[in-house]
Amino acid sequence: MPGFDWFDSLSRRLAGNASRRQLLRGVGAGFGSGLLGSTFLRGTAAEAAAGGCTKNQVKCNGRCCALGQICCDGVCTDIAGDPHNCGGCAACGGHVCGSNQICSHGLCKGCGTGKIACAGKCVSTSNDPSNCGACGHACPPGQTCQGGVCGGGGGCSSSGDCPGQDTDCQTRTCVAGVCGFSYAPAGTLTSQQTPGDCKKNVCNGNGGVVVAVDDTDVPVDGNACTFDVCVNGTPSNPPAMPGDPCPGGTCDGQGNCIPTGSCQTPGDCPGQDTECQTRTCVAGVCGFTYTPMGTPLGQQTPGDCKTNVCDGQGGTTSVNDDSDLPLDDGNVCTYDVCSGGAPSHPPKPAGTFVSQSGCTETVCDGNGGLEFINICYCGNGIADPGEVCDGADLQGQTCVTQGFAGGTLACSADCHSFDYSGCTV
Repeated sequence: MPGFDWFDSLSRRLAGNASRRQLLRGVGAGFGSGLLGSTFLRGTAAEAAAGGCTKNQVKCNGRCCALGQICCDGVCTDIAGDPHNCGGCAACGGHVCGSNQICSHGLCKGCGTGKIACAGKCVSTSNDPSNCGACGHACPPGQTCQGGVCGGGGGCSSSGDCPGQDTDCQTRTCVAGVCGFSYAPAGTLTSQQTPGDCKKNVCNGNGGVVVAVDDTDVPVDGNACTFDVCVNGTPSNPPAMPGDPCPGGTCDGQGNCIPTGSCQTPGDCPGQDTECQTRTCVAGVCGFTYTPMGTPLGQQTPGDCKTNVCDGQGGTTSVNDDSDLPLDDGNVCTYDVCSGGAPSHPPKPAGTFVSQSGCTETVCDGNGGLEFINICYCGNGIADPGEVCDGADLQGQTCVTQGFAGGTLACSADCHSFDYSGCTV
């Protein structure tokens, strides 16, 4: 009955071992379709009586659907084979099949290896004359599809009549009027190769070409002091060992052939290695590498306002360094300075504090010597040793502590006694 075809779909799923999720979706879709179907049936009976759709047809968007179809989103649909509404309308629980799936009996099914989905069917575009090389590409009448190419039929008389090209890996064939290809076995070498790249171009057995590792295809550089090697398809020319023989001499371990009698190592060369130069032996020729100009030497004279450095030509020189202060001259009233690479000990300004001991303060005299100043005297506002008071410094005494009833205690002018004139009895 229209609208209840989901029973058929559900029974087919049960028979086909569908998953629980698919069964539940089928039931949901069926109930939705059933509700739609019941609505359609109530409407179609009256329409049939009025000369519209038959009682077994569904009316959808103003037209009568074919028998077995239902209405999905305003379109007549066969949910048993529609990949966009497989098993039921997509809006009501049906499936939308994947790009390489078809809808068969209400179930989405994937196409097998070598096949793709074309117009609801799984086909092989390599030999299907209706879909040769691509979906919908049909071969002319009488022709067959071989390898995705239309041919034959009208009858090839030789392989030259067939489409395509002969290559190292495939050859056209004409058998009983039908075009085809004969493929070279996998691993067959092609005519196009790159010498010394540690690889080889070979046939893949299906008419194509692939690149394979060939560690026998070594990179020959023609140098007697290097090796020609391949490692897992990677070419290289590492140097031979020092002392290995080469035409007219021996190898230096850096890929050079050194003539007999030339230096082999820097130690064969004259001169000495210093902080500012190092002997070299390059391609059998002695030389030097020089330390960059301005590089400090290990031996220095502290406090001379200079730095010994390399001159960039293997020699040494000294440059001014005002951060290399001269050693302390032991005078607290002088500075230790560098000026333009010259050390000196200029005096500190007069009055620069040095120390204090009791009533004596020691300061610099401005000429690099010391000056001693007595800072204990009456009138400095500090009750120094030997003084009872000095100005406002009463050492904590008041009229009350001195036996008076109150008032203001003061200090006498000689700082040796208190002034009680402001105290009250």
